[in-house]
Amino acid sequence: MNEGNDIFTLHRGHRPLLVSIPHAGTAIPSELRARYVPRALDVEDTDWFLERLYAFAADLGASLLVPRHSRYVVDLNRPSDNQPMYAGRNNTELCPTRFFTGEPLYRDGQAPDEAEMGRRMQALLDADFPYLVAELTGKVAGYGYLGAYRPRPAYAWSVENSIYVDPKMQRRGIGRALLSALIDQATARGFRQMIAVIGDSGQRSSIGLHRALGFTFCGTVHSVGFKGGRWLDQVLMQRALGDGDRAPV
Repeated sequence: MNEGNDIFTLHRGHRPLLVSIPHAGTAIPSELRARYVPRALDVEDTDWFLERLYAFAADLGASLLVPRHSRYVVDLNRPSDNQPMYAGRNNTELCPTRFFTGEPLYRDGQAPDEAEMGRRMQALLDADFPYLVAELTGKVAGYGYLGAYRPRPAYAWSVENSIYVDPKMQRRGIGRALLSALIDQATARGFRQMIAVIGDSGQRSSIGLHRALGFTFCGTVHSVGFKGGRWLDQVLMQRALGDGDRAPV
């Protein structure tokens, strides 16, 4: 995947907020193109106009990060362990193998195997981001982890958190324990900002949890996703860590 081109476009703002648009890219590296079915090369599952929709954020001073590569290469909106984000719904994969309509993206025998997905996951772990698992009565009740927007040095001080709690285990303090531990570990590692991207303004428990642990509301992007037969909002929240932006790194 080294073709000598930039892997993203950065619209640089003046405020300490970076908005990543994970599904706006369309490029497929030349060494992978032959593995896809011809239909996949049209990258039909792209969020074609999301960069334009988020232009308001740039007007408010935020930075926008737009990937070059298609979500068919790697879905930047997926957890690194490839676990379902929404129980009981049709979920996509970390390295998608099917269209949203269900047909295979790859030619026979060409889909990425677990070893290939594992190598991509290992790259996250090698970066020394915390990855936590909560157990309750001997069962996995939830997990949480941090990830960087991109491995470029300029963005090394901001992280995004991801928290998942088994629906059967909710309202037992598991989400608070995971997020609190992630905040502590991120601060100890010297990170300065933590961003939460919450998929739907109806997720009141997640919004309330983040607010209770010091996150502030940044804004809502309305009806940017369509899943499960309905339009979904996206809520952005932010928390400073350590000195935040009060001192240089």
